Amino acid sequence: EKGTPGAENLSQAGGAFVTQLKLFYADHTVGFTLANISQFKELQYRLIYDSDSGEQVITGQTELIGQAQWEIQDLILGSCSTDSCVYHEGVTQINLEVVLTGQVTRTLTESLTL
Repeated sequence: EKGTPGAENLSQAGGAFVTQLKLFYADHTVGFTLANISQFKELQYRLIYDSDSGEQVITGQTELIGQAQWEIQDLILGSCSTDSCVYHEGVTQINLEVVLTGQVTRTLTESLTL
């Protein structure tokens, strides 16, 4: 079988390596969880949604240090200052793309319709 030289063929690995992505929404806030990611070193995400003010994009990235899972809970669909938040209205769909890099690169996508 072909694979990464000297390492397990991660593209055909069994259930232990099935990376899972779950996107969730509550009260103008979006979050997501990733599971089975210990083989990756970095993640980048891009969250896109349409609102009454047009298309909005939230991006981020982080290093992963052998973590089996990762979660972010507080991506606000709007903008905040010290004292208050103004939320984007008219959001009907949220699209998330996550790119995980390590020995292999894996791209995961998830959508929510509100």
